[in-house]
Amino acid sequence: MANSTSGESVLHRAVRILSAFGPRTQSRGLREVARVTGLPGSTTHRILNELEAEGLVIRNMNGQWMHGNRLWEIASRGAETSDLRKAALVPMEDLLQGLHVHISLSVLDGTDALYVERLAPDELVINITEVAGRLPSHACSAGLVLTPDFHN
Repeated sequence: MANSTSGESVLHRAVRILSAFGPRTQSRGLREVARVTGLPGSTTHRILNELEAEGLVIRNMNGQWMHGNRLWEIASRGAETSDLRKAALVPMEDLLQGLHVHISLSVLDGTDALYVERLAPDELVINITEVAGRLPSHACSAGLVLTPDFHN
């Protein structure tokens, strides 16, 4: 149930806060989280404290917020992508050894390609894909292959 003037639920706001952290910005201060999410500072602080009490976020040595181990633990349980990744990893490693090119595994998630795993030979380190990263399906080869309309 929404308890905000915008009609947005606390769960939606918590997801916005958790989404404010990424591979390039793994930790942020309170004001920065509030700015990125567009939420009031007091709301951001209250939700971060609740997420911290559950171990979903923690504060680092600099007092900045970041994802907690409990978030990773919960997310890692039973996700269908975990089984897919496990099944695909050995063939992906074989392809990497044989072809010496970037190998990625992604699934279509809405209108995005969600990257489940990626492997790259040491000499080829530049690649914009990241595990748990997304790219619009219309803008990447994986998305184009996975999108049913592409094949028509």
